Order: sequence, then structure tokens, then C-alpha cells
Amino acid sequence: MRQLKTYIETIRAGFPAAKTHEMVFVSEMDTQGTEGQPFSLSSFDALFATLSNALSFKIHPHLLRHKWNELFTEAAEDQGLSSDELDKLRKYAMGWSRNSTMGQLYNEFKDAEAVRELQRARQERIVTAGDEGHE
Repeated sequence: MRQLKTYIETIRAGFPAAKTHEMVFVSEMDTQGTEGQPFSLSSFDALFATLSNALSFKIHPHLLRHKWNELFTEAAEDQGLSSDELDKLRKYAMGWSRNSTMGQLYNEFKDAEAVRELQRARQERIVTAGDEGHE
């Protein structure tokens, strides 16, 4: 977070065009008059390709959005927020409209995770019960 803050306050702040939008990452080269403008999609693609190569693991913005939502859900649960409160806050944080149904996608992920855990526990009981019969 400190490095991101430093980037915003030093490097990004050095580009007057960056003051005209809210995007964090900006073009630092003026090859096509884009200095200080938000990163292009091709720039982000190149960035994620570099990260993927360095990590030896395919990483992409959608993966980060899923992980962010997973962590957001866990934090909301830790604070005892209701599902309605969570939905409202998620829509705000992600910049979605109040009528968006995108949050359902992340709720379904959490539901699937809960189902997997219940099935794992049931299978463990079955295996344990089976082992007791073979002693």
C-alpha cells in the first residue's frame, strides 16, 4: 500500500493529464499523446502477461476481481454484516448500479464453497465410519 501511495503521490502526480480522471495507473510515455492518460487495455494485457511469466501462473484482472470479492465477503462476515448490507456495499465498491445482479455471481461462489465443505465433511464421516468397521 505504501508503494501504491508513493506512486500516486509522486509519479502519477507528475502528469497534469492524470488530474482529469480517477484511474490509478497512467501512461508515462507520450508516444501518441497519451502521457498521463489511463492505461490502455493493451498495456494492462502486457502488464498481466509479464506478471504471469514472472509467477509461472496465469493471472488476469478477472482473477483479481474474484479474489477481491472473496476477501471482501470474508471481511463483511467477520463484521457480522447482513447479506443485504454486503450486497449494497459490494455494488458501491465495485461501481455497479443499484440494480446490478453481478453480486449474485460472487454469492454463488461462496455458496458453492459452503457446499464443497459440507460434502467434504460428509465424505470424511463416511470414510471414518467405514474404517471403524474394519478394525
